[in-house]
Amino acid sequence: MHPVRLGPSVLTLCRQQDEAADTDALVEAGLTPRQAEVLITLTRTGGSNNALVRELGISESIAKKHLEGCFRELRESGSVTHGLPAH
Repeated sequence: MHPVRLGPSVLTLCRQQDEAADTDALVEAGLTPRQAEVLITLTRTGGSNNALVRELGISESIAKKHLEGCFRELRESGSVTHGLPAH
């Protein structure tokens, strides 16, 4: 498990051996493929926006928009904390 503290909530992803499977699971939870990529990268980089934007080659404002969309979708689905099942 890779817990990442994000403001008042904690996002926990149980990394699978295959990033495509992680992406698929997040898309099934209601995120876009790009949002899933952003969340997976965020967990891999330790929750730092600076590391996230460097890794993805995007601006901080774009990263924030992606994250806002992710958390809005997770909040609307009733699960601010989302876990991916391990293989």
